[in-house]
Amino acid sequence: MARLDAFFDHLNRLAGAELRMETGTGALLQAPGAPPRKLIQQPLTTSQIIGAFSEILPAEQRAGFPRPGVTNFSYAAPSGPVRVRFELAGNAARATVTAGAPEEDAFAPAVDPATAAFLAAAGGA
Repeated sequence: MARLDAFFDHLNRLAGAELRMETGTGALLQAPGAPPRKLIQQPLTTSQIIGAFSEILPAEQRAGFPRPGVTNFSYAAPSGPVRVRFELAGNAARATVTAGAPEEDAFAPAVDPATAAFLAAAGGA
C-alpha cells in the first residue's frame, strides 16, 4: 500500500474534491463549496512530495522523474482511480489530485492560470 492511499481514500469519498500538496504547505483537501481541510499540518518539503508520488508513478514515467514542468498520470488507488498533475518548478513541487478514471482530456495541455502563477513564483516561467 502506497503512503498516499489513505489520502486518496479521503479524496474519493467527496464528489468533486481535490487534494493538493505543495512545497511549504501541508496536504489540503478541497471539497466544492467548503473551506480547505488540512490533512497534514506541517509544511511538506519538495523531497517528501517527490518521494510520495514516486511510489505511485507508472513505470514508463519513472526515468528522469521529476522533470521540470508538468507530469500527468493516473493511479489505481484501492479506494478508486485518481488523476495526478505533478508540477516541478525550481526547488518547488505541487501535486494536484482529483478522483476519477483516466480521461484523454483529463488535464489540458495548456498552462492554466494557477500553474502559470506557481511556475512564475518558483522562478520557472
